[in-house]
Amino acid sequence: MLEELARKHALNAVKADKEGKKDEAITNYQRAIEVLAQLVAMYPDSVARHAYEQMIIEYRRRILVLKEMLPEGTDGDGERREEQIVMSEKPKVKFKDIVGLDEVKEALKEAIVYPSRRPDLFPLGWPRGILLYGPPGCGKTMIEAGRG
Repeated sequence: MLEELARKHALNAVKADKEGKKDEAITNYQRAIEVLAQLVAMYPDSVARHAYEQMIIEYRRRILVLKEMLPEGTDGDGERREEQIVMSEKPKVKFKDIVGLDEVKEALKEAIVYPSRRPDLFPLGWPRGILLYGPPGCGKTMIEAGRG
C-alpha cells in the first residue's frame, strides 16, 4: 500500500517535472520521500531498503535542482515572498516591432483597434477585449504591450 503511494507521488512528480511545473514536482517529490522514509522506518530489514534510500537521495537531489531553477522571490512551495512588482511605465513597443504573429495582430486590429477608432462604422458594437492564451514564450505579453 505504501509502496503504491510512493510510486504514485513519484510518477506525478516526474510528470510535473517534464511539463515544467516545478512547484508541483517539488511537492510530489517531497511526498514520495516522506512515504519512502516511512517504509524504511517500518521495515528496516527489508530487502528493498537500499533501493528506497537511493530513491530518497535522488529525489532530494532533484528537489535541490528544481529549487535553484525557481524564479527569485518564490519559496519551494511557489508562494510569492514579496509583493507584486508594478511596472512604472508602459513599454514602448508597437505592433511593427513584434516579429511574426501576423494573424494575431490582424485579429486584434479588426476586433479592437479599428472599432475603437471608428465606432461610427460598427453600430452593432464590438468586443471590448480578447483573451490571449498559450504556453510561456509565445508572445502574449509582447502583443499586449504592443497594441495600438
